Amino acid sequence: MPIILFAAFESFLFPPGYFLETQFNPAHLVEGRIAILFNGENKFSIPGLNKYTAFLQFNNLGIKLISFGNDYYRENLLGLGWGLRVAEKLALGLDVSLLNYWIEDGDNELSYTLKIGGKYGGGPVRIYLWLNNINLPRFKGLNRLPVNYEVLTDFSGSPQLSFYFAVRGVERDFPFFNFGFHYHPHKAIKILLGVNTEPLMPEYGMTMQFGKLEVRYSGNSHRQLGLTHSLGLGFQIR
Repeated sequence: MPIILFAAFESFLFPPGYFLETQFNPAHLVEGRIAILFNGENKFSIPGLNKYTAFLQFNNLGIKLISFGNDYYRENLLGLGWGLRVAEKLALGLDVSLLNYWIEDGDNELSYTLKIGGKYGGGPVRIYLWLNNINLPRFKGLNRLPVNYEVLTDFSGSPQLSFYFAVRGVERDFPFFNFGFHYHPHKAIKILLGVNTEPLMPEYGMTMQFGKLEVRYSGNSHRQLGLTHSLGLGFQIR
């Protein structure tokens, strides 16, 4: 039997790293790209505790498929997102996702969740926010999934250096923070260093651009549970 380290869909509440913020907030879809992304993540270096993401964007529409778990327990998400520019510096987004909760020789249930997002700014300061599980999704025999949120501010100090600061929270719990910087030593390379405060752990990552192909790595280090590694591959057509 598996060791349960998470509440149901807990690993879906927040993006696993800064590099996946754009796939987590549907307001980013207004950028109108045509792109595809694959990402694999292993939690705490535990064999079988893996999370896989596939994301496809076509103009202002996005489709994502996420699967987390192992042969005994699995959580799946199939989502459709849409972005709309409502003003020169303001964009909104909506995401509707189907959730599947599966246990071997046990439950196999469906629910759905709604997320709204927004982004504002066009100069050195940009503000992003989203609100997730606003319809209070519930599964039989489980507590409802909590409403959670993020407000992120990104400040570009120069073309090579940017800083970010995010306030995150789950319903009425005391909020926590995620902050750091990303540095571009070369136009094809981005390096990220940051800190998450709940739980307290360092985060780090790098992306490398080869024409329209992007390779990304990110990770974090939990004091008790160990290292989490994430590797992604993206291809942007436009």
